[in-house]
Amino acid sequence: MFTGFFGLTRQPFTAELPPDALFRSVPLEEALARLCFVIDQHGIGLLTGEPGTGKSATLRALVAACDQARHKFIYLIMPRSPRGLLMLLCHALGLDPAWSAVDLAAQVKEALSRLDAHGVTPVLLCDEAQLAPVSVLDELRLCCNTAMDARCPAAVVLSGHSSLRRRLALESLAPLAQRLAVTTALPGLSTQQTASYMEHQLQWAGACRPLFTREVIELVAHHSRGVPRQINRLCTAALLAAFAVQQPLVEEPAFRQALKAVDPESA
Repeated sequence: MFTGFFGLTRQPFTAELPPDALFRSVPLEEALARLCFVIDQHGIGLLTGEPGTGKSATLRALVAACDQARHKFIYLIMPRSPRGLLMLLCHALGLDPAWSAVDLAAQVKEALSRLDAHGVTPVLLCDEAQLAPVSVLDELRLCCNTAMDARCPAAVVLSGHSSLRRRLALESLAPLAQRLAVTTALPGLSTQQTASYMEHQLQWAGACRPLFTREVIELVAHHSRGVPRQINRLCTAALLAAFAVQQPLVEEPAFRQALKAVDPESA
């Protein structure tokens, strides 16, 4: 819509960047390093962050960073029941689910162990884990227990909102919390990191000149709190506002107009 006007070859400020085009912030690189360690150790890792801070992008980057021939990634939106978890795992592993929960659990553990024995690490990416009941999280832990708790045939990454950390402090989840090999959180970007993120998105979209004034960049950092999803929303709205009045550079009036549309209470 506005790409040609601003000299862009594609739309910027989108969450649909391929993994190799993601903005490699320091928090992202640190999270990837820790989660790769979890996978290497067949451990359980925790990735948390407020909505929009880049948890899904981090998981996509993690998958891309691993040898696909040596890892089998299973992405799960955490279900509401232990049986639901076992059924999802059975289908992902290409199994014909058994009728009883006991047999289902045995099927899953056997399939995970078989992959491990053939040199393939199963990696369970458990998203929205903050919504999972205690019974589901406990079933997940039990699925990964083999050889009298000496070795986990799979690696597990629990991803969720920051409230997940508080949930794992509950006594009922202590057996799982004690097995966490690493924990990592994605904070909001600083003002400088926000500026670098915006520049990265524009360069990826083909920009050959600045499209935002310094004042607007600082306003974006302040009102977005450095959350990439909010940065994307504000910048897209600001570009549309500037395009509407045919201004080739996004200045403060266009940003204020965009802020009214995106977050009226902050305008």
